[in-house]
Amino acid sequence: MTNREQTCTHCDELAAENERLRQTAHVLLAANQRLLDAIAVWTYPTIPNN
Repeated sequence: MTNREQTCTHCDELAAENERLRQTAHVLLAANQRLLDAIAVWTYPTIPNN
């Protein structure tokens, strides 16, 4: 395997890892938003009206 081929393989591996991380971040952000929504609903009645 040439140096160029090794570099390309490494880049492909990094691209695949980046895509996995991007998808993981998307899932975590969605879960975080659901959690924030739940907290907002849960705490809403206790917030006094000004």
